[in-house]
Amino acid sequence: MNARGLFCWLFLSLFVAPGLCGCHPVIDPAKAIATNADGKLIAPPASPLVGTTTRQQVEQLYHGYRVDCGVPALYWARVYRSDSKFPLVRNGDGRLWGWFNVVTAFDSNGVTQSVNAFSDEKLIDEVASMFSQGQLPALDFAVPAKLEAERDPIFASSLRADELQVKVVIAGTNLTISETIPGKRIPQKQAHLATVVVPRTHIRRILIDSQQLDWRPSDRTLLVFMRFERKTELGSYLDFKMQFSDALTLARWVAQTSSGHLKDNQPPARSNSASAPHPSFKAAAPAQ
Repeated sequence: MNARGLFCWLFLSLFVAPGLCGCHPVIDPAKAIATNADGKLIAPPASPLVGTTTRQQVEQLYHGYRVDCGVPALYWARVYRSDSKFPLVRNGDGRLWGWFNVVTAFDSNGVTQSVNAFSDEKLIDEVASMFSQGQLPALDFAVPAKLEAERDPIFASSLRADELQVKVVIAGTNLTISETIPGKRIPQKQAHLATVVVPRTHIRRILIDSQQLDWRPSDRTLLVFMRFERKTELGSYLDFKMQFSDALTLARWVAQTSSGHLKDNQPPARSNSASAPHPSFKAAAPAQ
């Protein structure tokens, strides 16, 4: 199911259908299921206990689930699991699947000191909390960070999903976002679609999530939704998919800019042309 289908389904299921037929997603933790490293369905691993579970035990519980968050002191595990089900779905099992994060910090003796468990839709908020508590150190965005992504063509154009790529470069308090078509299927002059530079202060909202209907264990990407204050060459909003490591970098950038750790070091460009983009967004050179 694509991004638009998922959003429409969630809207109908959560807001329209309940009033018409009493259909609500059924939350049943006792019947929660997850996948192991081999993609087989299992019961979700138990949560570490503060003051009791050691790091060695955490590594045993979440063997095969760990991801590199760039902070060795944290044990960050990601489990693909389902806790809810829509009872009136005809195609598929009706379960709502998503990635679930379990972040464990330890004391000097290697015993669990804190556990943060949250879904990907809480990633930005939880990263901001960990940053404010000093669990996630600041990243140096003076050195540009390059993120790879894929655009959903429903919100972009009539091209196929595998024909659109989005490149996101973080530099200071700005995002440079480029939409391109890879390969040699079309003339080189058309391969570059658009590039905009967006200051953090002109991004109205950023959402990250990975929930989807039915089981798709091979899809390890997260959906990112970004809305701007004004319309750009790429539209007034973007949605794209990216790997967790890049989504985490984006979430850490949001946390640092929201906290004021990064200061605006480059004023937005301005133009007197009536047909030019809004001055909040700078024109950028085509991607090479």
